[in-house]
Amino acid sequence: MREGRILKFDQQEFVVSVWDGVNRAGYVPLDDKILVLADVHAEMTSGAVQLPAEYVERQTLAAEHGTVIAVGPAAFRWNDDGTRQWVGTIPAAGDRVYFERYAGQLLKGEDGRLYRLMSQRCIAAIAVAAAVEADADPEVEAQARRMGWVPRDDFRGDAEKWRPARDFLDRGMTLLPVLQQQYRALDGRYASMQAQLRDSQKALADLTERTRRADERAYQRAVRDIEGRRQAAVASGDTTAFAVAERDLQDLRDTAPLPPARAEEAAPAPVPAPVERVESMPVEIMDFVQANPWFSRNAEARQDAIAIQSAVDRQHPGLSLAERLEITRRKVRQLHPALFENRRREAPPPVSPSRGEGGRGGNPRGFDALPVEARREYDRYARALAGKGKPLTKDEWAGYYWENDA
Repeated sequence: MREGRILKFDQQEFVVSVWDGVNRAGYVPLDDKILVLADVHAEMTSGAVQLPAEYVERQTLAAEHGTVIAVGPAAFRWNDDGTRQWVGTIPAAGDRVYFERYAGQLLKGEDGRLYRLMSQRCIAAIAVAAAVEADADPEVEAQARRMGWVPRDDFRGDAEKWRPARDFLDRGMTLLPVLQQQYRALDGRYASMQAQLRDSQKALADLTERTRRADERAYQRAVRDIEGRRQAAVASGDTTAFAVAERDLQDLRDTAPLPPARAEEAAPAPVPAPVERVESMPVEIMDFVQANPWFSRNAEARQDAIAIQSAVDRQHPGLSLAERLEITRRKVRQLHPALFENRRREAPPPVSPSRGEGGRGGNPRGFDALPVEARREYDRYARALAGKGKPLTKDEWAGYYWENDA
């Protein structure tokens, strides 16, 4: 018997009822009654369209084909009016039969399936066995196995969803073109996205290379500019300008762009070589730069120091370089007192109390003893820092002035 096939009648698709040869309905027909397991309507069409449950139930009630489960003792013994004995083929359990639409009474078996109990007169024909056994073709089964089909005994899913080999092939041939079309569309979209990704990666690589080359050119231009400044300072004997150029060159080399990575080389990127001490650079200048970090950090103070050093070199040619640099440091400290570390901020030097109620005070190095111009400079300094930070106190200002008065 062929089980689980999809049969089409009047544009309707039915699933052939599956029966294992055992009456599991829990009913035995009497007299001329016949117990039939009718086919059920397919829940999905061959075009992969899901049908509503109400529609499936209604069409199942109108089924006209089924499998005989049991035959009553008096069925097919006599004709309908009982005047003569039955002549012809007698249906037996397991036969596929054709019966009248809506024939018989509906019975829900113990196995949960819907059976029909009908009279012998409702049976109109018996299906030809040769047509039912078509699935026995070994070539059909072999082809179905190659596509993933398994026999019923090896099927681990819902028994109602199992299909014979030929139905499996028929359904696959119907759905396969749809799936192939969808696959071709998705494959085309995937290929397009891959091409866009390759183009984006190439554009990003080109942009990265152009940016790297631009950074390298800018770095080389900056190096040439600083080296030119350093050579000019050496030629003119401007030690301060030479020190500034040397520090700028060292800072620039610390931030030099890295060379492009090479896949074939596992060695780390080269480290910029340290800046060697130039023999023509005086030791006093190097010590001055190291002892005064503001020289490298504050551009305004550095420019003032360069200008002051040039003037001191002209005014005091007889002094040593270290002495001239010390004069420059004191002058810069007067202009930018906030840049110098104030070790006495937390504990300012004590000031002698006033000796009289109306006197100016007895501290000859206090704020009141400063020249008028120095006190005015403090007023301008305090106004400039108003609301922007904590300025020096008057006593601290006076202490710096008397300590650094040249």
